[in-house]
Amino acid sequence: MAPTPKIPTPKMPEPPATGRPNNGGQAQLPRTHNLPPAGYHNEYADEAARAAQRYYEQVNQIADLTRQLDEWRGRALAAEQDIARLENRLHDEQQHHGLTREELVKERDEYKNRLLALVAQFHVAGDVILKAIDTATKIVPTPKVDMRALANEIDKDFAEVDEPLPSIVARGPATE
Repeated sequence: MAPTPKIPTPKMPEPPATGRPNNGGQAQLPRTHNLPPAGYHNEYADEAARAAQRYYEQVNQIADLTRQLDEWRGRALAAEQDIARLENRLHDEQQHHGLTREELVKERDEYKNRLLALVAQFHVAGDVILKAIDTATKIVPTPKVDMRALANEIDKDFAEVDEPLPSIVARGPATE
């Protein structure tokens, strides 16, 4: 077996001269003297995380409310335009028909007054007729009627009718 050739590794470029000591071509890390030691748990970290979470929730809620505000503002503007359009249409129709609201109210009131006068006249006429009937019954005595004899006559008329029943009635209900 032949020995494997050795692959040359590229050399790292030299860091620029910064006044710091050269550490043999390794990457320069930032200073860490202000960071807490590893494994250190800050007692305010949980509270800070909750505050940050509340902040982002409030930002999202503000964005949602802003979107809803824009939507409702658009609806309000559309409603205002619709109202203006309907008012213009009403004005045009009133001009076309030549009637205003006041004229319509006046005409309605005239019809109500005519109706009330007519009803009052019917009440007076009905009272006159009832008084005339009452007066007529006092002048001419009503004849006495024998109700039993009248009932017997009516029963005779119905007893004399002896017509055959129609075939549909005589057969009865259809059975299948």
